[in-house]
Amino acid sequence: MRFKPMQPIGKSKQMIGVFGGLNQSSVGADNEFLDMKNVSSRLYPSLTLCEQSIPFADLSEPFQFFWKNDNYFITADTIMKQGENGKRLKLNRKDLDRTLVGMGAYICIFPDKQVYNTATGELLDMEASYTQSGSISIAPVSEGSSFVKIQGTNLGKAFKKDDVVTLSGFTQYTDVLNGAKAIKEIGDNFIVITAVDENGAALRSITEESGVKIERKLPDLDFVCEFNNRLWGCSSANHEIYASKLGDPTNWNSYQGTAADSYAVSVGSDGDFTGVISQQGYVVFFKEDYIHTIYGTKPSNFSLDTVQARGVMKGCSKSLCHVNETVMYVGRDAIMAYTGGMPESVSDKLNLRWESAVANQWKGKYYVDLTFFKKTTTYVYDLVHNVWMKEDEHENKLLSRFYANGILFETREKERHISSRFTSLEEIRTGDMDWYLESVYLEEGTIDQKKVHSLQFNVELEVDSYFAVYVRYDNDTTWRRVASVTADRRNTYTVPLKLKKCERYQYRLEGHGWFILYGMSKTIGKGSER
Repeated sequence: MRFKPMQPIGKSKQMIGVFGGLNQSSVGADNEFLDMKNVSSRLYPSLTLCEQSIPFADLSEPFQFFWKNDNYFITADTIMKQGENGKRLKLNRKDLDRTLVGMGAYICIFPDKQVYNTATGELLDMEASYTQSGSISIAPVSEGSSFVKIQGTNLGKAFKKDDVVTLSGFTQYTDVLNGAKAIKEIGDNFIVITAVDENGAALRSITEESGVKIERKLPDLDFVCEFNNRLWGCSSANHEIYASKLGDPTNWNSYQGTAADSYAVSVGSDGDFTGVISQQGYVVFFKEDYIHTIYGTKPSNFSLDTVQARGVMKGCSKSLCHVNETVMYVGRDAIMAYTGGMPESVSDKLNLRWESAVANQWKGKYYVDLTFFKKTTTYVYDLVHNVWMKEDEHENKLLSRFYANGILFETREKERHISSRFTSLEEIRTGDMDWYLESVYLEEGTIDQKKVHSLQFNVELEVDSYFAVYVRYDNDTTWRRVASVTADRRNTYTVPLKLKKCERYQYRLEGHGWFILYGMSKTIGKGSER
């Protein structure tokens, strides 16, 4: 009897030299990972250890950080410049949930409603008021003049020239003097405004004994940003968007008919505001389900446009930032990229939940801390290569993440120092951190049984770094260690290993210290259905 010759079981070899990032969906590519820790795509297409945060400056209490031509530290109740720790200027509030906005030489601090002048070192209140405590006189500066001088002890100390203030409490010329007025001239004990009577004639000299009040106020703002030398803010309670006077963060009610005027507009969409940012020549205000955009260059041509789209989630306003020319933010169910028009989700491969988020950018990547049930995880999105990386998990709340001068600064609630990431040379090989990479489930294109004849990893290690390879099969929950390497010098190591027959498998690379994963190869033998 003649038998048909048996065909050899086929083998296939696959090389992987380009590694993707996280993919936590049900099906992933062979070069993607279900989970990882402290891994970076900065040497793409290879993977390496993420940059280590290094302590930069220390204080005796938690603080926020801000850069305005120098380093500034904002504690619960003070602001100070680095190197001037003895000069602590008192803030109005005593918490660290502040919005800090730069405008010219100013650091504008909300909700404190204070402004720090970095040129003079002065800390000023944005709002100011005078309440009459003695007799005041009101008279034209000269006979027949429309310029009126209001004079009283310390009446002008809290204000400045060109402020628009609200006057109230006048019992004479009530329709003329009570209301918003621009200060034309000022001294410690007087202000000069313009006013005429109902017939257009100059006022006569009068005296008020009590009840007069002069105020410079600004709205209670939920979110604030700077654009084109104005502060822009919004109020959910009032359903309004505001802009300050040009170049002046303290004046929000200046309506003098000039291009420098303040601005306000009502919005009719549902929900509270959740964030604001400037983008490519306009200002964008977010709600969870709406995006409001202000176009124009001056109050006379400002216009409001509204679209229904996925906006910023409540509690995630600090996730808004620019990464190159793209605005990134955390929405209710996705992490979004916005370049104008309609935003797009970039987190479809992630299976995440969050309650709040804080983010900023560095080297073209989006660094975001997502917090859920008091546990915070740092994720990094590489916009150039469209891959997600994961760093560490912790229970230490991020207070601020700020990019300045090529450095990414971070401060956390339970730390008394500011950390920085500033390494720019890829040849600097440091990092005293644990890391791991956990692959997606690998089925090699078939649900049949298969034999992994060879699995190889090409890894470069720094001296004293090490890594181990773990494998698990099918529905097994136990990881089995199959190989390990400890480097006695900087070198590139090829680690071969063989796996048993299975339907599917996962590998896990786990190590400590600096590494580069250059590539891997697989030799797979085809098997039967069982």
